Amino acid sequence: MPHAPGHIRDAFIDLVESEEIWGDADEVTIAVGDNPCSRSLRWIVGQLWNCSDQLPGSIADVLRDGGLDFKGGSYAAAARQLHSGWDEQEATRDVVAVRRQWDDWREIDVPVSELTDFHLRYHGGGVGRGHRWPMLYARMWCSSIPAGAEFPHSCTHGNPPHEIVVCITKACNPPGLYKKLRAGARPPWSAEGRTMIGDRNAR
Repeated sequence: MPHAPGHIRDAFIDLVESEEIWGDADEVTIAVGDNPCSRSLRWIVGQLWNCSDQLPGSIADVLRDGGLDFKGGSYAAAARQLHSGWDEQEATRDVVAVRRQWDDWREIDVPVSELTDFHLRYHGGGVGRGHRWPMLYARMWCSSIPAGAEFPHSCTHGNPPHEIVVCITKACNPPGLYKKLRAGARPPWSAEGRTMIGDRNAR
């Protein structure tokens, strides 16, 4: 297994000693080496994914006392166990960030319980903007849009509530949650050929 650079390992140790290792994977940041740009805890852990170097014994003890159950004492073992814990936590999150089109900046948070029919498709709802790869979508009622939210849906075409299709992007949701939702999504094409399934009555 490869060795991670020393300044990456030092940053990880600093995070453990400051107890920030137990913080939010994307919000906790630290300066790495002489680079003026800070890196997130998730980035640091990713850089240590295959690092075979052994953790200092005291650092390994702190991690185990904090609840990490990893075999051996390598940076890779600790990093993978830490990441696994994030996936489990994120998968239980009950709020999903959704948008109407995959490239639209207007976004709202919606409880998972208000989303149905998770599926993959090649175009969005509403204006139906397309993309070349299948992305994750779901259905919801427009009555779930928070009051006052800037979200591209109008009720001018009929009395509400309306069933609408919304896009769930990987970039704006925790990796563990996105992975769980996508794993349970149905495929984009029907068995009869290139016929999109489940598009009726969604705007």
